[in-house]
Formats: sequence, structure tokens, C-alpha cells
Amino acid sequence: MRLSLRNNKVYLDAAIFRFDLENAIVRRVDAAGEESFVNAGGTKQAGFEAELTAWVVPLKRVGIIRGLKFAESYTNSNFKFVDYIINSTNFAGNSLTGVPRNNLVNALNLYLPSKLSLYLQHSYVSSIPLNDANAFYADKYHLMQAKAMWQKQIHALNLRLFFGGDNLLNAKYSLGNDLNAAGSRFYNSAATRNYYAGLNVQF
Repeated sequence: MRLSLRNNKVYLDAAIFRFDLENAIVRRVDAAGEESFVNAGGTKQAGFEAELTAWVVPLKRVGIIRGLKFAESYTNSNFKFVDYIINSTNFAGNSLTGVPRNNLVNALNLYLPSKLSLYLQHSYVSSIPLNDANAFYADKYHLMQAKAMWQKQIHALNLRLFFGGDNLLNAKYSLGNDLNAAGSRFYNSAATRNYYAGLNVQF
């Protein structure tokens, strides 16, 4: 379903899906760190996706707030194993490894005078199953990011100066879990609170 209002100032895109896979592939890591992939029977992947964007304040040339745009996206993933047996252990009905049930992203773009802009983003990821038996889960986490930017046009030269911060809530999370890792070594820690800055010059 797609819906557009107020000359595309409000836009909604939503979908319900169901995907049945007969021969899924699952990642495994042995004690030596070697990676392999095995056929894992079937999976049933059902879910819902939606994205909403809205110009709360349409772009304009005057005023303190020159524009304000809000965006939100949500994904619900109900992914399950079916007919998946390894060494007499039946994993049918377990959640698909490495897939969070809920994923939510909120974003805000604020445009100010003198070509100043601010971008804020919040992300939520629910717990993630780390092995096929669903005996281990990565904890849910919230991420907050922010970025400020200033632009200046000098004749044929376009300058962009920016400064930002990542993981502002100082969450403990992993950006790349090793699924089905030997010795329960699933986690690859992501950076804690960190900052960056840069200058972009375009001729």
C-alpha cells in the first residue's frame, strides 16, 4: 500500500509479506574460526514493513526553521525454521538465526538559516537469536546518532563542514555477530560513544 498526501509532503509505504524457502542456508563457525554454510531445511518468513515520511515544515527561504522533515520506518520479521534437523536435533519452530523480530528507525532533518542543518536518528533493534537452538540471544539495544552540517557556495567552490556523533547513548551492542560460532564466541563489540568531523570540498 502506498499513500501520498499534501503534494507528497506526507508519504506512507507499507507491505505485508510471506516467503517460504525450501532450502535455507545457515552460517557456522568452527573452533578454528573457519566459516562454513549448511543447508538448513526450510524457513517461513512472514512480516510487515512500513515507512512514513512527512514534511512537518516544508522547505522555505525565511524564518528560523527553514524546513523540518520526519521519517519513521518499522519492520516486523516473524521468521521461523521448518523441517530443520541436525544430528537428531529438531530446530523446527525456532526463530531464524541472526534476524531480530523488531526493527525501528526514526529520523529528523532540521534546516536552519545560513545553510545550517541538523540530522538526528534513533534506531531500536530487538533481541537477536545467535544460534539455531535459540539458546543464546544478543540483547536489544537503542542507538542515537546526530550530525550537524554547514554549507557555503563560493563561486564554483562548494564547501561542506560537518560534525557528528555516533552511539550517543553509549549502548553495548554488536554490529556483526558470528552466528552459530564455536565456543559461544558470537560477539564482535561495536564502538562506544564516538565523534567525527570532516570537510568536503567540491569544485
